[in-house]
Amino acid sequence: MSEKRGRLLLIDDEPKLLQSLTMIFEGEGYDVDTARLGADGERMFHQGKYDLVLTDLMMPDQTGIDLMKKILEHDPEASIMLMTAYGTVETAVEAMKVGALDYISKPFSVEEITLRVARIIDSLRVKKENKRLKEYVLDMDSRFKPVYRSEALQKIFQQIDDIAPSDLTVLLMGDSGVGKEVVARYLHEKSTRSGEPFVVVNCTVLSEGLIESELFGHEKGSFTGAIKLKLGKCEVADGGTLFLDEIGELPVSVQAKLLRFLQYHQFERVGGTKTLYANVRIIAATNKILEDEVAAKRFREDLYYRLSVIPIYIPPLAQRKEDILLLAHHFFERARNKLPTTTKKMTPEAEQVLLNYQWPGNVRELENAIERAVILTKGESLDADAFAFLNKERKEEDGLVELSLAINEKHLIEKALEETRGNILQSAKLLEISRTTLYSKIEKHEIDVSKYNSQS
Repeated sequence: MSEKRGRLLLIDDEPKLLQSLTMIFEGEGYDVDTARLGADGERMFHQGKYDLVLTDLMMPDQTGIDLMKKILEHDPEASIMLMTAYGTVETAVEAMKVGALDYISKPFSVEEITLRVARIIDSLRVKKENKRLKEYVLDMDSRFKPVYRSEALQKIFQQIDDIAPSDLTVLLMGDSGVGKEVVARYLHEKSTRSGEPFVVVNCTVLSEGLIESELFGHEKGSFTGAIKLKLGKCEVADGGTLFLDEIGELPVSVQAKLLRFLQYHQFERVGGTKTLYANVRIIAATNKILEDEVAAKRFREDLYYRLSVIPIYIPPLAQRKEDILLLAHHFFERARNKLPTTTKKMTPEAEQVLLNYQWPGNVRELENAIERAVILTKGESLDADAFAFLNKERKEEDGLVELSLAINEKHLIEKALEETRGNILQSAKLLEISRTTLYSKIEKHEIDVSKYNSQS
């Protein structure tokens, strides 16, 4: 189903006109509701959400201008267009003073009214998008502002300040959720490239077939679905910084091309033959131990050394407890500003709960926990009970992990017994455990060895 262009409320006491306008606008892709009295239109406006109200000037129960005043009193952001057969300059001026976006005189052509409504809807959409982007930018400024007190992060950000003016490649290491993107954005803002793009590529969210196109772009027709030329993130980031998040997940097939880009800043789009150039600084991040990935042949050694010119390890939140309450209050104030809540403060008991918790999900888990607690708290204070879910959920998760491991262990033992036809010694060798340990696990999982002995 195609996306609707917008939702309109038409208010006019002429039923034939309402019917005609409904058919016209629905044909143009709008959702349309109608009312024949001003009072009905006002009630419908209060109950629904409309992009634009088109109201007649003269109605049996009230004038369109009176209705406009009531609607705008209820919602000052409401968008209203006046329709009238009494098209005088004075009426138009009054309508605009009250708050109408436009004014059209009857009779009007189909082309005229559809064009003017389309212009209003498109203009409103642009304004809404600009407002959303401004809010997003403000939120990003807050979201990616470094908040720390610990000595460990003080040293890290001092190091960032020292290397920011250079174009050296940086590898950020640490567990998921420790704030690697915050560090990357801070580095970009401190660099000489701060006025240029900061472009993020998450190497975990794209399939092997799409990651090359995401990085280097593709030519039109280069593969099924490539209906137009697409610029890759390397090209988009030209002059700025390219942040490669979770670089350890990058497929081996793409690693060689990334290595060439790191060395020479050159690349070709998928399906293209022309060599292109982009001047970007690379910051990579990983929660994996890349040395282990190199040893396992899952990550190129030469790429690893090229990426880790400046390696920076960000410790987990549990190892920098001085940052917990500082971050908690930062997230608390931001949640209070963006969420509907009456909560005004955090109690010392709540702070103690946060300090005692180990935060396996690091800063990201802390942020989510604060937002959840703010949403669920009804009073003015965020107390210890607001975070009761933390240890409960952790116990449930640990229990699920333990269950999963137990199921997997039983499956492996049964598979080994099946392979060896119930031979305990050979099964123990396959599993790389002692016979005593194997017997113990067979008893633990209540496995019937005899059924494997009987296999022919």
